[in-house]
Amino acid sequence: MVMKDPKKATFHADQLPGGFMIYRAEGDQEILQINQGLLEIFECSTYEEFQEWTSGSFHGFVYHEDLDRVSALIRRQIAHQETAFLHATFRIKTKKWHLKHVEAFGQLHYDSMHGDVIRFFLADTSQVMMADDIDSLTELPGSRHFVSASTRILTDNVEHDRKQTYHLLYYNIRNFHLLNLHTGLHMGDEFLRHFSDLLRYTFPGDLIGRLSDDRFAVLTTNSSYLDPLTQLRELVLKERPDPNIDIAVGICDVPIMTTDLSDALRHANLACSIVTNDHSFTFYMVYSQELERQYAIESFAASHIHEAIRNGHIKVFYQPIQRTINGEICSLEALARWEDPELGMIDPPSFIPILEETRQIYDLDCHIVRLICQKYRQNTKDGVPNLPVSFNLSYADFQTCDIFQAIEQILEEYQVPRNMLHVEITERILAEDSSRIRACIDQFHDAGYIVWMDHFGSGFSSLNVLKNYRFDLIKIDMLFLRNFTQKSATILSSIVSMAKKLGIQTLAEGVETEGEAQFLKEIGCEKIQGFFIAHPGKYEDVLETCMQKNLTLEQRDKTPFYDNISSVDLITDLPLALILDDGTHFKILWCNSEYTDTLCTMGFETRAEVETHFNDLTTPLYNAMRGFVQVPIASGKWESVDFMNHNNYLRFSIRTVANYNELYVHAASIINISKDMHLDDIVTIN
Repeated sequence: MVMKDPKKATFHADQLPGGFMIYRAEGDQEILQINQGLLEIFECSTYEEFQEWTSGSFHGFVYHEDLDRVSALIRRQIAHQETAFLHATFRIKTKKWHLKHVEAFGQLHYDSMHGDVIRFFLADTSQVMMADDIDSLTELPGSRHFVSASTRILTDNVEHDRKQTYHLLYYNIRNFHLLNLHTGLHMGDEFLRHFSDLLRYTFPGDLIGRLSDDRFAVLTTNSSYLDPLTQLRELVLKERPDPNIDIAVGICDVPIMTTDLSDALRHANLACSIVTNDHSFTFYMVYSQELERQYAIESFAASHIHEAIRNGHIKVFYQPIQRTINGEICSLEALARWEDPELGMIDPPSFIPILEETRQIYDLDCHIVRLICQKYRQNTKDGVPNLPVSFNLSYADFQTCDIFQAIEQILEEYQVPRNMLHVEITERILAEDSSRIRACIDQFHDAGYIVWMDHFGSGFSSLNVLKNYRFDLIKIDMLFLRNFTQKSATILSSIVSMAKKLGIQTLAEGVETEGEAQFLKEIGCEKIQGFFIAHPGKYEDVLETCMQKNLTLEQRDKTPFYDNISSVDLITDLPLALILDDGTHFKILWCNSEYTDTLCTMGFETRAEVETHFNDLTTPLYNAMRGFVQVPIASGKWESVDFMNHNNYLRFSIRTVANYNELYVHAASIINISKDMHLDDIVTIN
């Protein structure tokens, strides 16, 4: 056995055919162990020679032109297939300067001494015949066969000066692993066979290959490929056996004089990856130089996140959240920002998806929680007001560690009350491992945390989520506020009303105009967030912005008071208002149009007129109302009273919904009984 240090031996591999290696999955990816077979593949005589040739690292093991692709492929397979075999094909350069193709199969393991390690078995495939690489399930060419056949087609195009333009379409079946999880491998295989038939039907005569489990490729001369591409997706969505299934397509136009498909494959794969990871895009994307720049930034982020955390380049920006009923700032959302000294500000979409994919998001999320707690402690020391802060958790956080205990330890270290942190969990991750996520949400709830569901309505089983999980608040996806229509208004109103019946608060994010904010207040959406209120910024800058806009901060001891007010369902055809009562004066906080119309039948044109009239100590109406409100205050139920005012017979119904130190809010309904009566009827009643 060949190894760097005898103490590192955990597996005897010299008797195995082919090459074998173990290397660290993280950090410098140090090679911990190899066997004699791997020395022979690399044409090295001794371990020391191999060590010098590869620098003892996986980075020096893979041929430099293949390294980024292979590293990304392995990270992706680890992220989506925790215990499945890893598979990669790549090139190596031997000690004798021969370029060899190798095929590697392996698994991720946890070693008590070295942490996460990858064990790889490698075979020299340089002499394998490409024609034998046929996928038995779909009967399509496999990866090597597809590349070989493409090379022949492209070479023929160049040698005969055909000047034919080829387009490479790279398919990824989104969430295919969920299909296997929910319906079993048999159904997954059936879908793959059906999908391959759809590809043949859509692109007759073109070269089609299955590159890996859920990856397919098409080399076509059809320059109008978008039409069949769209038709194929429509068929997939219509016939898919699982509602989570979709397709993502990366497209690369192959240069006319090219005979090597490797660059086009990498470019199409890159475009496909961006579509797969960001659901704000359409289902396809064409490769461009801008995507290449994005890829470079993502690669930088994946390899420099720990350095950025150590050097203080990761910052927390805060965006205020406003309560609609009082107009005050009731909490903040913490947002990660990366300020690199050379690259400048790196946008979150450029680093968060790749950190999730490489399972490094846990380090970022825990660091953000730590920064939030540090700021809380510093504010407490300096006498600066503290507001509750919400932060996001990724699905990878639940995979990587005991995220509940990790957050508990940080809060204990800085002595931060649990109710000062609100945990946001994206709706999409709940489709992955329901029992595991539900148990963790229950842990947070039982410990006293407030738990929010982020991006409600973003495309997964929203209603099932509300049925199966405990949430204190749902954040309505900002897509509802784009291209706002009457249908959008109806959907939003229904969501808010339904949530109130379930005892769940609502928050709309992405609010950009006063009209949107006013509409959300009218339908009873408790909280709003967006550029209309303030852009994200540093804590002190956000407080200054709020001060300049005359936005006050909600007092923490009043939060239950306002939460109780928010529980009232404002979606009704009956006249309804929320009235603030301090014991001497009534003030209308909110009322619907039906309430306003009823007031008009009584001769009032504005709220101010109503409030002046009802608060006039010299009128019998004031004394009657002041005495009556004590009844619903005492009972906590709807109570009614009839009285006459300016020849109008009125029925007031009131329920006290909130109380704070003798400050009350009543839900009130008023009906003008006499508005539809004839004069004779009024005289009779009188």
